[in-house]
Amino acid sequence: MPTSVTSVRILGGTSIVSSNTIAATSTIQDLVEVVPAFIRVPFAPMLYATLNTWSKINSVRSHIARLTSQQAAGDCPPEIKGAVKTPTIQISKEARESTNLAVTLESKYTQACDEARADMMTALIETKQEELAHLQSLIAESALRIELTSRTKTTIDHLQKDLNISADIDDNSIATVTGGPAPLSSELSFFLNNAIPMLQRCAVLARIAHDRELAKKFKAIRLVEKKTEDVVMTDAGSSNQSTKALIDESLKAFAAKFKLVRTEPKKKPVPSKKPKQEVASTSNKPEKKKKKKDKTEGKGKGKEKGSKKKGKSSGKKAN
Repeated sequence: MPTSVTSVRILGGTSIVSSNTIAATSTIQDLVEVVPAFIRVPFAPMLYATLNTWSKINSVRSHIARLTSQQAAGDCPPEIKGAVKTPTIQISKEARESTNLAVTLESKYTQACDEARADMMTALIETKQEELAHLQSLIAESALRIELTSRTKTTIDHLQKDLNISADIDDNSIATVTGGPAPLSSELSFFLNNAIPMLQRCAVLARIAHDRELAKKFKAIRLVEKKTEDVVMTDAGSSNQSTKALIDESLKAFAAKFKLVRTEPKKKPVPSKKPKQEVASTSNKPEKKKKKKDKTEGKGKGKEKGSKKKGKSSGKKAN
């Protein structure tokens, strides 16, 4: 259940101008509720953007640490392994049997691939470090003050003109507010003096969220390992399923629970063979044609016989 504004202010001290109010927040929603209402609309998006930047900083730092440990162990991530592979070259049978060309070529290719992967690993770490430096420049105090002024200057200027409030900021960036209604002047003083600390509080909130996500991942991995151990240790003798089938079934159920199911590629349909009857019918087709030819031949012969009989009868009449 999120902490309300009232409870946050009580934890930080009964006064809203207390800096302990900011330290009592544990989520970004709590931090947004601490912001005075008159400036919350222009300032809240900056809080979310700063939190997002800090989240990316934590992610890039973890990535650099993982890459550095892999580089020290002589390993590299899958994306580099997949990009650089040892090619397969065909060598004639005679050369392969009588010489060491195949072994020499394979060793050279392996060495070249290892060197290429190491160079890519170094380039990847350097790129990630440059990315980290750029993200850190976005949340530097000088950059935050420039963006803070551009986002809130119009609202504060209108407030000072409408309610006759004056705000003076000294060289140490400490604001002194005079005039105007007491509650509003105290809230304006709180905001001007604590806007940067609120933005810097996003670093702590992002780290809390990052550690929470890591804990969830480790817990999920541990549950998978425990499920596997439990399945392996169970007595599968009374079951018709093998141990491998039990492990697969348990892991699939766990993956479905945590939405980790990977869709398998669809298999291509196997073309069906023609039935034997169709084959027999196709083989009988030429025989039918032959029969038709025989019938036509019979008809032709009948006509010839008929013509011969007519010729004989006509000869007899002539005699």
